[in-house]
Amino acid sequence: MIRDEALRLFAAHGPETVTVRQIAAAAGVSAGLVTHHFGSKEGLRQEADQYVLDVFEAMFGELTGDGGAELLDPGAGAGSLSEMFARHLPDDSPLPGYLRRLLMSDTDAGRLLFRRLYDLSRNGLDSLSTAGLAAPGRDPAVRAALLLANDLALFLLRDRLTEVLGTDPLSADGMTRWASEMLSIYAGGLNAMPTEPQGDAL
Repeated sequence: MIRDEALRLFAAHGPETVTVRQIAAAAGVSAGLVTHHFGSKEGLRQEADQYVLDVFEAMFGELTGDGGAELLDPGAGAGSLSEMFARHLPDDSPLPGYLRRLLMSDTDAGRLLFRRLYDLSRNGLDSLSTAGLAAPGRDPAVRAALLLANDLALFLLRDRLTEVLGTDPLSADGMTRWASEMLSIYAGGLNAMPTEPQGDAL
């Protein structure tokens, strides 16, 4: 609860301006309790960053695990991919707003978080390649960066994408729409036509 309220405040105002007292008040606890659990505001911020990484690592884990082939299947994967996002990023999650603010900031914390996310993307591509679910490309470093940039676009451009698409891309319906096109392009290039999603996803 403390972490989530910190994420919301950090996203709205920036970690540098939010105080421990403000976080405690938002969480309905004492400032002493926040300090007891996290040591300091910097300790809490590090915990928030680790939470972001844990969420992305869990999603990469599902993509590269036993059910990865189904998630990446253009015909069947859109609904499954949408469900995976919903599990890890529910509608009220403060993570997207925090991630956007931190990555767009010119700070060591933002640079470090992006580097760690890139490392996750690179490891994920390696795992997909080993499992026969993806090709590493001529330049695996660039391919991993491209995949990460596409994923982060949903967070960084969420509001603008919502305006032009008429649907929040991080919502269940929006992710189903996004995944259908994304998976088709990943599988067959820009000439590929998306497969009709199965069930009542749209």
